[in-house]
Amino acid sequence: MAKRNTNLMTGCLCALGCETLFGLSYVMTKWSSAQVSALALLGWRFVLGALVMGLCAALGLVKLQLKGKKRRRFFAWRCCIRCSISSARRWASA
Repeated sequence: MAKRNTNLMTGCLCALGCETLFGLSYVMTKWSSAQVSALALLGWRFVLGALVMGLCAALGLVKLQLKGKKRRRFFAWRCCIRCSISSARRWASA
């Protein structure tokens, strides 16, 4: 019975933490959209997502299977990432 109560308490605390983060995300979005343009926020969102995905792939957390794939497409994808990062830097400095 004590194990069940511990699991219930852990679940409740996790739910409380998730709801807190979810609620704070609205506050942060409202604050950041007042400070920065929507296009800059969108650009940083995709740049940050690409960096996190690349880091996960580099650390081996996400398995990428590139055998048999055309290298040109992979190279084109890397060029797009570099262009988006340089565009985001230009928007941030403007």
